[in-house]
Amino acid sequence: MKSLITYTLFIFFAISNQIAANPIPEKNKIACNTVATKPNVLMLILDDLNDYVGVMKGHPQAKTPNIDQLAKESVLFNNAHFNVPICSPSRASFMHGISPLKSKCWGFSKWEKNEILMNSKSIPKLFRDNRYKAYQTGKVFHTEKKGAWDETGVFADYGPLAYDGKKVSMHSSCPIAMQELGPLDATFASLADIPVVEKNKNALGYMGWYSAHWKINKPIKYTSDEDRDLLKDEKNVAWFQNKIKQLEKAQEKESFLIAVGLIRPHTSIVVPQKYFDMFPLEKVKIPVLKSDGIYDTKLAANTLGRESRGSKAFRTLNNLVF
Repeated sequence: MKSLITYTLFIFFAISNQIAANPIPEKNKIACNTVATKPNVLMLILDDLNDYVGVMKGHPQAKTPNIDQLAKESVLFNNAHFNVPICSPSRASFMHGISPLKSKCWGFSKWEKNEILMNSKSIPKLFRDNRYKAYQTGKVFHTEKKGAWDETGVFADYGPLAYDGKKVSMHSSCPIAMQELGPLDATFASLADIPVVEKNKNALGYMGWYSAHWKINKPIKYTSDEDRDLLKDEKNVAWFQNKIKQLEKAQEKESFLIAVGLIRPHTSIVVPQKYFDMFPLEKVKIPVLKSDGIYDTKLAANTLGRESRGSKAFRTLNNLVF
């Protein structure tokens, strides 16, 4: 008889790290030829999602039917809070169970060289020490920890982006008000809006989408929504599906942890046009920024009085005219 792969599922809505966790109900268990005796664990991490999901009512226009349905079958922690409001130190913290108050890892310094984190056990290490196999795909750590996993899948890549023949570049459809943020954070475009960067004294010129990861550094094919390369998160999901099939076929004896790190909704936002059609720009509601928020978060002290990148993004969004 077939036994069941039973997931204990954790979802991290990074960077806010709102957490939904559940043992999968009986009706949703996945049949699998495995003889593992300990529960298997699936860990999903969504980059920058915050609490912008329907069930948490973080944004009035959020449309997340699948997460909402999962929440109905889960234990939902709706009073969880982020440990650091940027991705690198936040992930370093929750992947090691070490508060930044203890590690002093707050910004984009190399967390892997932090003395406390270097000498702390990470989540995959904990599982491997307890005779689990640990698999990973996408963005889990902000920068990957060498040797942390038994197997890794798809590289974390923030593309597609425009390309000038040498490096990623601004898309011509990017609003001028946002261009000071750079290509990664200012690119919001339909896949059908294929970028064209003209040749000039600083660029070779290029037409088409390009990957954003230096290890990949190749074009991304797009002819139509039906004839294109998979986007990075689509590749992550496909890798996960294939891994489950492999484990079923192999009748794996060891229990496993699979961590799937989805890049979106982190910028850049480049998707098929049908998703933009769901949210006309002139109807999108921008969140309200509390006027005194800078004081109770110690933001000014931590940025030495400079405008933070998040504040700059919020300011440029509000400067757009549709």
